Amino acid sequence: QGFFSGARAAAARAPAPPMGVDCSRLEPPVDWPLLLWDAQLLRDFLAFVKHSEDGSFRISKWRMLEFTGSQALQDISSVFTAFEKGSDTTVSGLHLAAVLLLCNTEATVDFKVTECLKLFDWSGDGAFSSCDLVFLLNTCVSALSCCVPGVPRAPRQEDVDRYCREAMAEDPASLTSLTQWAQNNGEVLGLLVKLSPKDTVAAAAIATASTSSRMSRAGTTAHARASTA
Repeated sequence: QGFFSGARAAAARAPAPPMGVDCSRLEPPVDWPLLLWDAQLLRDFLAFVKHSEDGSFRISKWRMLEFTGSQALQDISSVFTAFEKGSDTTVSGLHLAAVLLLCNTEATVDFKVTECLKLFDWSGDGAFSSCDLVFLLNTCVSALSCCVPGVPRAPRQEDVDRYCREAMAEDPASLTSLTQWAQNNGEVLGLLVKLSPKDTVAAAAIATASTSSRMSRAGTTAHARASTA
């Protein structure tokens, strides 16, 4: 419901690429079966990463196999290739969780917004500090840069600062208010729609809102020109 109520305003506020991301090149990684997980399996994996026993958020293939089962070894190896650095045999569990959620090809945009915010709700009480939001934005962009074309290694600092100003009317902010902000932010929604190929409803809503916004701006420009003629 929140997505549709904000789609028109969101599209009108999205003239620039979000956080330096080239949205024209965005698409989920191909041939990753783990991106086909259903909603419950995704939620279970996010909890698996978030509540890891050692608290380091580092995860190995063998730890991952504890969640998926040995039949997914080849799939896990393919995914880990994107995140491995040098001789380190572990990868960032938060990066892995962010990518498997945000690039999931079955999930809706609303689901991704809600579950991503819950993942970074460290206290579990629905209260987000500005530092939490900065960490979320940096982690998600950094994670996507490992496997999605057009995504920089880090978001533009001016965009992070602007998002914090827009989203954090209070500090800490509630999970509810941040969800509403994300659902009304055209930059965030435009990015997630590109990574959510099955969410045709969200894509259509953004497209309709963008068309209406362009027509409205064109009408305003024509009226201004007529007034000065």
